[in-house]
Amino acid sequence: MQTPLTRDHDQTPRGTARKPSKSAQPVSRRRVLRLVGGAGAVVAVAAVGGGIARAVDQGVFSTGEGAVYAAWSDVPATDGENPLSLVQAAILAANAHNTQPWLFRVEESGINLYADTTRGTGANDPLGRELMVSLGCALENLMVAAGPNGFATTLTLLPNPADATHVARVDLTPATPAVSALYDAIPDRHTNHAAFEDTPLAPEVLSMMADLNDDADVAIVWLTSPEAKLGFSELTIAATEAFIADTEQSVDSFAWWRGDWDELQRRKDGITMDAAGLPALTRALGKIMPDLSRSAFDESWLKCTRDPQLSSAAAFGVIVA
Repeated sequence: MQTPLTRDHDQTPRGTARKPSKSAQPVSRRRVLRLVGGAGAVVAVAAVGGGIARAVDQGVFSTGEGAVYAAWSDVPATDGENPLSLVQAAILAANAHNTQPWLFRVEESGINLYADTTRGTGANDPLGRELMVSLGCALENLMVAAGPNGFATTLTLLPNPADATHVARVDLTPATPAVSALYDAIPDRHTNHAAFEDTPLAPEVLSMMADLNDDADVAIVWLTSPEAKLGFSELTIAATEAFIADTEQSVDSFAWWRGDWDELQRRKDGITMDAAGLPALTRALGKIMPDLSRSAFDESWLKCTRDPQLSSAAAFGVIVA
């Protein structure tokens, strides 16, 4: 059978996904005070963009709730040889711009993974590299999920030379379920662009992560010295500035911005305020105010890239192929 286009929100911690939807949860004064940070904040909220009613409409009090986040709470611990359990894990994979460019055809004997080329990022990914990386992440999750759900796998990449969108086929055979810490961690992965913790990384930790690579044609280079980190940061900022200066790239990126709460719940994809790593009050005000223009979206991206993301990183890792 062909599964529907199930989308991954890629936004928020799993722990917030089990709450009722905004329509089912009353907005009490106590809850408002807790979420936006005090009585003074509530006054500010009420004064901006239509007040509390708009705050409710824009999901200020419903971060992590609704249909868009349901996939995170739907993943079972194991589901007794049900191939769809593997797909449930696959759609929680990291993917470029939260485009979720995948399609799955599920059969009793296996799962076929296809590229949904209608969900690319245009000028940002002209060769389809990021799309394929996104599909690779989904495939990795699917393979990790197989053992705990009672399957052994045989993977065939690009099984149909006549169909370039047919990325992989995973043949499944029954097996004894196996415990996997990686599988257990899948629902906990979420995008968060907040500042990194101010904790140095020990050399042995970096070595351990590098040793996880088992491909002789790939290496991980760690940049940890102040000079190396500064050089990487300056290049990243310059690249971001060049990106937003390119109108075609900017337009194709902004097409995935979901600033309207109802649109986010309907589309279940794209980039949102919830994943920006902002303080609660800043996020609340950002949702209440009129939606971002493309130029404001670009400037916000540049600002957040510079600080806190680059400025707080303890190290940078470069994957070299």
